[in-house]
Amino acid sequence: MSSKVHIVKRQKPRRPMQVARPCKWETKKLYSQNRKEKMELLKGLTLGRDDKANISPLLQEVLIVWGDCDKIFPSEMATELKVLLGGKTRLEVIKNTSHVPQIECPGQFNNVIRCFLTGSS
Repeated sequence: MSSKVHIVKRQKPRRPMQVARPCKWETKKLYSQNRKEKMELLKGLTLGRDDKANISPLLQEVLIVWGDCDKIFPSEMATELKVLLGGKTRLEVIKNTSHVPQIECPGQFNNVIRCFLTGSS
């Protein structure tokens, strides 16, 4: 009778893959490169359109989260949007963030969302 020997190699457990999160400088770089050209493209999207918004006030509660340093859509636009969407709209402006507050300040962004969903202030 022959005996068989099995060799088992034990491997270290693998670390879970981490999701990449861009740094603030990468985000700034993303929006600062070719800024003039990007602004021209955005202006082109609205050419030939009526400047009046065609939005009816909404019946449900709405949350708008905006960065106070947003250079793509200034905070005045957030205020206008809040008025257009009606009295059940809540505007939260996160300080020292620009166009992507969910990436630039994720903790504060998540807190704003949590408070809105739970109905607390």
